[in-house]
Amino acid sequence: MLLVGWDEDAILGPVGRREGGAAGLAYCRRSGAQRQRGAAVLMALVVATLATLIVSGLFWQQFVLLRTIENQQLIVQSAC
Repeated sequence: MLLVGWDEDAILGPVGRREGGAAGLAYCRRSGAQRQRGAAVLMALVVATLATLIVSGLFWQQFVLLRTIENQQLIVQSAC
């Protein structure tokens, strides 16, 4: 796409050209090491999310258990 009054290379730059010289969006190829780093970051985020969910679930169970025990104690105390 060529805009009237604009230089296409000035707008798109060297990254904005695809192979073959056709104008297009920025196209970048990542190396294998960059992909592995990205995958490692995503995996670390998934593991951290799962760990957070597990720990918060354990805290919630403890909270519910404590409230149940307190309620049972209040019922026993009120019956006397």
